[in-house]
Amino acid sequence: MGLGRPRSRATGASIFRRASSREASGPLAAASLVSQLGAVRSLAGRGGAHPELLLVGMIVSSCGVVARSLGAAGAGAGNVFCRHARGLCSLRSCSGATGSVDCATVPRRELLRPQRVHSEAAGAGVARLTIAPELVEQGGTEVIGPRAAAYGRRALGPAPLLSQLPASRPFLGSGAHPAAHPAGDARVVSNCYRYLGSSDKNALYHHGCGFAPFRRCYGTSGSSDSFSASGRPLPREKVDCVVIGAGVVGLAIARELARQGREVIVLEAADAIGTGTSSRNSEVIHAGIYYPRGSLKATLCVAGKHALYTYCKERDIPHKNVGKLIVATGAGQSAVLERILVHGTENGVVDLRMMSGEEAMRMEPSLRCTQALFSPSTGIVDSHAFMTALQTDGEEKGMTLAFNTTVCRGSVVSDEIELVVRESSLPSSQDNEQLLLSAKVVVNAAGLYAQSVARQMQGVPSNTIPQGYYAKGCYFHLSGYSKPPFSHLIYPVPEEGGIGVHVTMDLGGQTRFGPDVDWLPHLDDNELYHPARFDYQVDPRRGDRFYSEVRKYFPALPDESLQPGYSGIRPKLSGKGQPPTDFVIQGRSSHGIPGLIQLFGIESPGLTSSLAIARFVGDLVADERKG
Repeated sequence: MGLGRPRSRATGASIFRRASSREASGPLAAASLVSQLGAVRSLAGRGGAHPELLLVGMIVSSCGVVARSLGAAGAGAGNVFCRHARGLCSLRSCSGATGSVDCATVPRRELLRPQRVHSEAAGAGVARLTIAPELVEQGGTEVIGPRAAAYGRRALGPAPLLSQLPASRPFLGSGAHPAAHPAGDARVVSNCYRYLGSSDKNALYHHGCGFAPFRRCYGTSGSSDSFSASGRPLPREKVDCVVIGAGVVGLAIARELARQGREVIVLEAADAIGTGTSSRNSEVIHAGIYYPRGSLKATLCVAGKHALYTYCKERDIPHKNVGKLIVATGAGQSAVLERILVHGTENGVVDLRMMSGEEAMRMEPSLRCTQALFSPSTGIVDSHAFMTALQTDGEEKGMTLAFNTTVCRGSVVSDEIELVVRESSLPSSQDNEQLLLSAKVVVNAAGLYAQSVARQMQGVPSNTIPQGYYAKGCYFHLSGYSKPPFSHLIYPVPEEGGIGVHVTMDLGGQTRFGPDVDWLPHLDDNELYHPARFDYQVDPRRGDRFYSEVRKYFPALPDESLQPGYSGIRPKLSGKGQPPTDFVIQGRSSHGIPGLIQLFGIESPGLTSSLAIARFVGDLVADERKG
């Protein structure tokens, strides 16, 4: 897969606060809108349903709290509630209001106003929030919360609307009016507690409203991970499958599991999909010719290539089958080409063709070489469009993304794996752990962080976690050319640590050279999570080596024509001077833990192989569940 453009489709804020219908941000985000208002319409449209919406477990007692709730979602997201015309119409129709109003100019603090009222359904002492009277001609949709008196003290802080929660929650009930649900149900408290921001969560705890209900609900005989080091309860969430990492491989796996009908949550420490190696690659669709016969790289690359071309055509993902020339420029390199041809043929790549230097240079007049191996099935793809399509497919099948969510540790309890997670922005400490997530299946697709995640899983034998190495690769763009000098990808024979400084182009025709190989020092787990752990800057001085390498096959490369581009880090399983290694994909037979799938060293050709890797992991999961 080489290395690519740093770009992401969308950012998110952590777990279960929806940034869209299927995106979440942070384990305990403080505010939540109403599923882009769609859930408001859904609830209001049920036969006989009361227009009131429940604020789960909390009383909002001041307009400032509401403003903080909306503000925590970000300026753009907070205003959705005000200016979304269809949503406002639904709210008006729900309460019988008529007329129109442009809420885009109404400050968020003025949109909702608290009002103390009495409700037979919910009991005395209920805070209601009504649409400000001047915003509608009559009536007003009410948002109501359960009484706090059941817990003995005033409940505090903002909370998400009931419609934001998955319909499978046990406290939602079937056909029951939300306000009729017993306010003292400990499971209501336990499920709303996880939605609070840290300050409101702490306030709730210190006022005595949280700890006892948790212990009543879950008891004290479970995993010790149920409570933080300071004794605070860790709210629980259950899901069928968890995928750690929202790079191209993690997204492909999550999509595959969701397609199998499984409930899937993807945990991503960053604020968007594909922010690591997946967004810093050459975007090449590899043919599968370099790798030893029978290896995972060989098998999955060849299968993944065919799957990727098919998927791109079906989903209209920008891609192009441009072909590749691997060129020999020095003594002894022709023998290397012969070995690559044998490997490729054994791997099922049957369209390879050896050609003379003269024939290759007729194909590419700017090229200079003595011999070449032509791979017509090699291509390029818009990796970001590909990842976006994977995300969309997964979400359509029920997959949920949780951004800004870091795994602190994991353990096996009964037949499940329990993960303790926190918001990525918080310091790493047990006092900041925020959620206990239980799953039947956990897939570690954390890329550069896969070894670190594996070491956090209790019970994983240390000898099953391979040593990780990091190789930085830089890219330089070609400037001063009105037309690209090459129409095919041009690769030198492979070098130590990579496949050489090669010529690729993006779908817009921009020519780039890279990556080179710069071995990074070993990083322990603490250093790995430091904000400055990886330096992605491209030192212009590295261009000197690029000129010498590229001119071996492109001697006409002008001085000052290479401009620093971008860089990426490759997760490798062999270090400098060591032979290359295969992908490592482990199931229970490797480490003894049912339901845990771990992936290590998914570098090139990981992008090409991603769909095949996903199927491989899907089969492993199915086998684990049968066992």
